[in-house]
Amino acid sequence: MTEITPSPLNNVITIDDERIKSHLDRVVRGSVEETLNALLDAGIAVNYACTEGVCGTCETRVIEGTPDHRDQFLSKEEQAANKTIMICCSGARSRTLVLDI
Repeated sequence: MTEITPSPLNNVITIDDERIKSHLDRVVRGSVEETLNALLDAGIAVNYACTEGVCGTCETRVIEGTPDHRDQFLSKEEQAANKTIMICCSGARSRTLVLDI
């Protein structure tokens, strides 16, 4: 499970993953970068294809928190349910976003 936390001061995303802790304490990316890029930079292998939120390949289950949906794949109802996120183009609205990676 990977936890992604935007800083309340500057909307920075921090990734803290137990699997990579021995090599990397955290990865910090500015708010303009997608969750996908931060995960890949941290060495976490995830599925993706279009990188534009239209194909659904990167759909990832949300365990906790509220995503900032910027995709065109999920319906408005699916986005409102906040059960999944397209990690290629979306981020976090809540202070913490826990994903099933």
